[in-house]
This record gives sequence, structure tokens and C-alpha cells, in this order.
Amino acid sequence: MDEYAINLKRPGIGTNEGLLWFGKLENYRCYGYQDKEVKNGTRKKGERKEGIQMHVQIVVSRKDITDRIKLSLQNTSRGKNKSHSAKLGQFNPMAFKESG
Repeated sequence: MDEYAINLKRPGIGTNEGLLWFGKLENYRCYGYQDKEVKNGTRKKGERKEGIQMHVQIVVSRKDITDRIKLSLQNTSRGKNKSHSAKLGQFNPMAFKESG
């Protein structure tokens, strides 16, 4: 989450302590309407999937922990509009992915 915070490029947010976030560990997944097994009729929507299905879900607030700074992953500007970039930050999804 520290890398996530750094990639937001917002003053005052340098670590995960500046973010309001929640993580949840889940041990199973269920079939949904888009799964091929449901479409071909071998499974029903809502049935649990077999095997190891452990995964983590992380939810991050739109604002920082103080509720004053807006966080936007949708803003991918690269400084063409400096006032807009300063207001919403410049999140770089590729840099975040490459950070590991």
C-alpha cells in the first residue's frame, strides 16, 4: 500500500498511513453469470468454485484519511494542465504495476 500511496503523487500522502483503506481475505469464489460453466449449464450461478480460491479484496477511499485530499486513479494527465494535475494528482498505473 506504500507503493500505491507513492504513485498517487499527492502532497501529504507518502505512505499507507495517509490512506483510508480496508483489506479482506476471502477463502472461496463463486460462479457468476459470465463463467463458461454457468453458460453451458454444468454449474449454477452462486455455487462455490473448487480448489484453492484464496484471494484478497482491497477497497481504498476516494479521499485521504483526513477527508480533505481527493484521490483519483482516473486522472492520468501528465502535466499538460498543471492546476488540474496539482489538484487531483497524476496516478501512473504502469509504474504501480512495475513496483511489484
